[in-house]
Amino acid sequence: MSVATLSPLNFLIPNGPDHRLYFRFIQIVGIIASALIPAFIIYTQLAGRFPSEVQYGTVLYLGLIAIFCLYPAFKSAEGHRTFLDLLFNLVLIAGATFAYAYFTDQYDDIADMREGLPNQWDLACYLVGSVVVVFGAHRAEGWLLTAVVMLAIIYLLFGHVMPGILEHRPFSMDRVLEISYGYRGIFGVALGAVVDIVLVFVILGVTLRLTGAGDFFNDLALILTRGKRSGPAQCAIIASAMFGSINGSAPANVASTGILTIPMMRRAGYSGRFAGGVEATASCVGQIMPPVMGVGAFIMSDV
Repeated sequence: MSVATLSPLNFLIPNGPDHRLYFRFIQIVGIIASALIPAFIIYTQLAGRFPSEVQYGTVLYLGLIAIFCLYPAFKSAEGHRTFLDLLFNLVLIAGATFAYAYFTDQYDDIADMREGLPNQWDLACYLVGSVVVVFGAHRAEGWLLTAVVMLAIIYLLFGHVMPGILEHRPFSMDRVLEISYGYRGIFGVALGAVVDIVLVFVILGVTLRLTGAGDFFNDLALILTRGKRSGPAQCAIIASAMFGSINGSAPANVASTGILTIPMMRRAGYSGRFAGGVEATASCVGQIMPPVMGVGAFIMSDV
């Protein structure tokens, strides 16, 4: 391969000869950021956690980098990531870096001296950080979650002109930004529950699954429901409940237990729709099984 082929200019050309190299590089960065999250969680569990703003901010920052690298914003007609996608990602990552670095560095001063009286740099951090998180949510989850967030912000800004019980006292833009990005918003209870509790059990669940615990749950469910008239469906429910107790993710639950239980229900005479419905419902219920119980239980207990 010639030197010209490896030039930075060719590397940035959307449909040039090195678009695959660009795509792989971005993927590798995203995978590394994703891998650093459990590594950071495990390290802090063993060596002691950092202050909350650093602990939560680091996980959020790595998660945003992973999202921006693994979920493209723009693609060419051939399905390749484009130069516009690269530029957009760099802007978002730069914004996330600024918000993370500034907030973690200035948090003590913000909490002790500038609570309710943010300066211009504080507001810039809140604005940039909030926008980056909204873009990350849209990139990973689509328009539905983004629309809910935007509606909440709009209501916070204009709720004072709403009629009846929908009316609330007015909030300035500065106050909305401070609430959105501070410990009442992005760095609040939800992120704390995910970082301090949920991710720990998710890592445990992945470890148990990789060591064969998932197969054990399926085998145990088969033994418990053997000879039952509705045994295949009961097997799906029990296996999903046990697997959900170590995973907490409904999609992962379906992917792990459904491989066995759905074909088993089909062979027993259940329709495909019914078999899929049983497994989907059991997996959704499985994600609220203790000790993981989904993030919602921990948020409710901390509020």
